[in-house]
Amino acid sequence: MRETWRKIFGTAALAFMLCLSGLVISGEAQAQRFTDNGNGTVTDTVTGLMWTKDANMFGNMDWDSATSRCASLAVDSITGWRLPSMDEFPAIYKATRGQHPFEGIQGEYYWTSTHYTGYGGGHSRYSMHMLTGTLSRLSHKDNPFYVWCVRNTC
Repeated sequence: MRETWRKIFGTAALAFMLCLSGLVISGEAQAQRFTDNGNGTVTDTVTGLMWTKDANMFGNMDWDSATSRCASLAVDSITGWRLPSMDEFPAIYKATRGQHPFEGIQGEYYWTSTHYTGYGGGHSRYSMHMLTGTLSRLSHKDNPFYVWCVRNTC
């Protein structure tokens, strides 16, 4: 019986140590995920997307204005900016829970580029809540939400 408890304790201790080392590795990998380009942009080496370093460049605005502002944006002469899709936002949300070089992330809703056609006669868009990580599909495009521009690096 004593030998059985010794094995159980040893296994539990080993599992705890492996888990702890995994967390450390994950933290190091997380810190290396983003490249601060030193020009107001940050590249996500996992997704290959480039984000503006400032996640609150424009404050709140409606969807049409947000789309227009991203499309006309030039950061250090870099153009081709857009609103992130509803698939791109959850990845950056999860990534910003750890160490990251971004500034100005608001714990509020941000616009995505994705239309939601099931409600509102085509006037609804998906938005991402950066405090909870919740995607909302019932965001009327006239609502004032935050804007965070992204671009493909290729």
